[in-house]
Amino acid sequence: MTKHPLLGTGLMLLLLMLTFLPGQLFGQANNTLSLTDRKGQKIYPIIYNRYKELREEYPTVSSPRIQALKEMAFYFRSQQKAGKPARFIFYADQNAQTIQFTMAWATVAAFYYGVNKVSFYAVSGSGEAIQANTIKALEKMGFIAYNDEYGRLQFQLHYGYQQQPLKMKSYRPQEKGTPLEDYCTVIVDASSPLLKGSDLTVYLPYNEFGELDDFALNKQISLEMFYLFKHLRD
Repeated sequence: MTKHPLLGTGLMLLLLMLTFLPGQLFGQANNTLSLTDRKGQKIYPIIYNRYKELREEYPTVSSPRIQALKEMAFYFRSQQKAGKPARFIFYADQNAQTIQFTMAWATVAAFYYGVNKVSFYAVSGSGEAIQANTIKALEKMGFIAYNDEYGRLQFQLHYGYQQQPLKMKSYRPQEKGTPLEDYCTVIVDASSPLLKGSDLTVYLPYNEFGELDDFALNKQISLEMFYLFKHLRD
């Protein structure tokens, strides 16, 4: 965890307490959490079946990963108490595919568990366009993708019935359409630099040694995003 100059001293001290209070943040329900009425709204069956398999693996999430997820949860709750939306930028300097996977699964998990007032952005230093192999990997996981701009690799990603699709786009740092302040950066590539304007930076690197194929990478990301939003819902 890295303290940003804009992160207040009080918030920083509370974050440090997480190290000495294991389980407290996830163990207590927040009665003010806004829940979506999902009556008649469901995620697609293939995605739901994957979720059912993943929830049996929650105990396998490692302590260092749980600590990073707690930091994300703390940011969400602090924004909620302040009456503000929680905005997360998933950032990698080069690895655009991982930020797209993470944004997709965070969106699904937040929807499934009914967590409102949260938004996600995929930002890469290269500003790399969405690649066809990224979309194919997500389709294999149960998503449905449509090209929404003729002749360009711009996609809408569908994951549930009666639910607005997720527009897949990679932004450059501080590009129009992304928050310039009042957000949390989640760095998914350990070699990435800090972003300006971030209230909090959380390190949650994936596939550091390149040993995971697309399926295994999606599985790890989806497991951790469902784990995070389950405990935000509870």
